[in-house]
Amino acid sequence: DILKYSTPDMGGFSATLAYMDSVGGPAAGGSESASTKPTAVQLDLSYAAGPFSAGLVYASYAKKGATVGPALHTETPDRAYKLTGSYDFGAAKLSAGLSKANHSIAGVGTDISGTELAVSVPMGAVNFGLGLGRRVQSTAGVDDMVSTGWNASVSYALSKRTSMTANYRTATLGGDGTAGMDSKNRFRMILKHTF
Repeated sequence: DILKYSTPDMGGFSATLAYMDSVGGPAAGGSESASTKPTAVQLDLSYAAGPFSAGLVYASYAKKGATVGPALHTETPDRAYKLTGSYDFGAAKLSAGLSKANHSIAGVGTDISGTELAVSVPMGAVNFGLGLGRRVQSTAGVDDMVSTGWNASVSYALSKRTSMTANYRTATLGGDGTAGMDSKNRFRMILKHTF
């Protein structure tokens, strides 16, 4: 269940406030039931003017009941936010993002933060893209997992509604940044048609 209100555009500014029940799965009796799925309140703020745009998303999760494993639910609300911004220079578009999530599992605080930087360069029907990212997971104030990665893509517009994209992504996962690292690579071809 989702209850949402969005403001009209106000000189480039807009906002959306939403209440979501049973995030990740339905609750048999609605938000007042004994479902262990959390509820959430989310606020989205955005601004766009000419080549510049920015957005902020903040969410607070209220957990109910308890499960086991990484999805352990406690009465401590989770909080998460993401800040994004982009500027279109014409010859290239630069985008950046910062995110952070705080939650408590069995009374132990865990923070997950991320940074992203991307650039896209259009050349006629072809668009080149390059992105960099870093993710750090900290438990009780100690970094216990650091992940970094990058991806490169090339897309070609076959028509106004159809495009083909080749994407290569590589990531180094796990460990404390010096040990226990694991590298993963992935290549994808995507054919997209908008109806």
